[in-house]
Amino acid sequence: ESTHFQLAWCYYFGGEPARALEQSRTTLERFPESLLTWYVLGLSHLSLGQVHEGVTALEKATSLSREPFGLGYLGCAYTLVGRQEDARAILDELLARKAERFVPLKPFILLYTALGDNDRALDALEDAYEQRDPSLLAMTAVPLFAKLRGQPRFEALLARLAAHRRNVWRPAQAHHPGRP
Repeated sequence: ESTHFQLAWCYYFGGEPARALEQSRTTLERFPESLLTWYVLGLSHLSLGQVHEGVTALEKATSLSREPFGLGYLGCAYTLVGRQEDARAILDELLARKAERFVPLKPFILLYTALGDNDRALDALEDAYEQRDPSLLAMTAVPLFAKLRGQPRFEALLARLAAHRRNVWRPAQAHHPGRP
């Protein structure tokens, strides 16, 4: 199952939502309860402008598990079909959970951005950066964040991420005999 849904995610993050959709459908034929595949199916539909199909897929995912990431994706989908109150209800559910136990920042970032609360979205993005949240590494591949482009805080965060990537992913110096 893992290889199948990971391929769908690769297509999705590689900017090929139609191929991700196709791979997701193939995976779900074999593994109909694959939560992560339902996510990529829903997000691929959204990327292709098929918002109602995206909502349906993400509702299926959250019927399998009401884990935070899926709720964040569903809340974003709800905003695309004009269901802001449903998206806010999901945000309220996640905030209530956060008062009791750890909830990752990504769903909050997604929901605040989708709901147009840019200041809270940026606050959560900066918190995620401070916490070294690995989900930020895929941030530039998430179409939703285009809403934040041009905002100084967002651009500064992107610059910090780029500088961090250069430092972390700097290739090792090749060793050449006779050279120090």
